[in-house]
Amino acid sequence: MPPFQLQADHSSKECILDEHIEKAVSQALKFLKFADRTVHEMKQKLRDRGFSETVTGRAVSRLKRLGYLDDSAFAERWIRGKLRVRPIGSRLIEQKLRLKGIHPDVIERKLGPLYSEFMEKNGIDNLVRSRLNRYKSLQGFKLKKKLYDFLLRRGFGYEECKDAVEQAIQSDEEGSPENSE
Repeated sequence: MPPFQLQADHSSKECILDEHIEKAVSQALKFLKFADRTVHEMKQKLRDRGFSETVTGRAVSRLKRLGYLDDSAFAERWIRGKLRVRPIGSRLIEQKLRLKGIHPDVIERKLGPLYSEFMEKNGIDNLVRSRLNRYKSLQGFKLKKKLYDFLLRRGFGYEECKDAVEQAIQSDEEGSPENSE
């Protein structure tokens, strides 16, 4: 085979590959219109759409270079959203971010300061107080168990739960009308 034909074959393969990459990038941008994604999630979405590993890898690299995919920024936005809208504990946040493919170092770097800020501002006190109002008919062990179970399901640690529940019950007892007479 003459050398110029080898170059033509190589060039046409590169051209086809570039077309596939462009299609993958276009598809990825459509995915990003609906929801923010991690690198891991985007790779999975593109693979599910039938793109090869090579095309997927190059498309994701281009999206990262252009700033459309950034796991660190995603983790920060996701953590802030969870803590603002429906607070959950640090263990559950970490678990969910790992499932989304976020590297443990990124999780640790983002979660620590944001979670500390959340705990300083309002922590789990607001959650406990809202549940305390819901469980007014319960007392003693049953009340504590309901509150502990609720917080533990939300991924808070035992010590956090214990402190918050004890403090909320104590302040509720101090503020109740029976004790003010």
